[in-house]
Amino acid sequence: SCPRADRPARSGSTSGRHGSCSAWGRRQRRVPSLRANIANFMTKLSVNINKIAVVRNSRGGNMPDVVRAALDIERFGADGITVHPRPDARHIRYDDVRDLKRVLTTELNVEGNPIPSFVDLVLEVVPTLVPDAHDAITSNAGWDTLTNRDFLTGVAARFHEKGIRVSVFVDPDPAMVAGAKACGADRVELYTEAYAREYPAGADAALAPYLAAAEEARRQGLGL
Repeated sequence: SCPRADRPARSGSTSGRHGSCSAWGRRQRRVPSLRANIANFMTKLSVNINKIAVVRNSRGGNMPDVVRAALDIERFGADGITVHPRPDARHIRYDDVRDLKRVLTTELNVEGNPIPSFVDLVLEVVPTLVPDAHDAITSNAGWDTLTNRDFLTGVAARFHEKGIRVSVFVDPDPAMVAGAKACGADRVELYTEAYAREYPAGADAALAPYLAAAEEARRQGLGL
């Protein structure tokens, strides 16, 4: 089976499963070029370990150990680890990010509001831009990449100087996706609250803006 859920991102990840092995084999014979291109099509899994840190913090001490958990997740086959250190250290802490960087062999995807302390951390350890207020429970909107173009362009340029791949968190709006490209982003991550809210009224309608945003990302040459 193929790994699922995009490395970054992590929210808004998609999944898919091929048929039986025999059906897959028949499909390969009909489309011989597919094997050569499969790396371009496969979705990759990055596991967010914030909630493991929540449990640790509520208990005190270092149980469960988030570094040990991350290493186990890598060993189980994940393509990366995602963390979101917030200013109030309610789950993943800045020191956790440093500890993870020292031991992980897959991609470390670090999300966060690019306040000065976060930018310094990213430049130190090397990672996704997610806007949130200091008191936000979770991210509640994507970047307006048009209004914030100058700011995002500057942050992306600083990260690129260190060889850091940049993903910008946006609403499922093709204009915001195109704006992320103009800011210098390498990827976009789509905010999925609207999908969750609209799904009960109709799955196709709820999915439509995400398909449009994904198509724009592909047109712009952005990862998703």
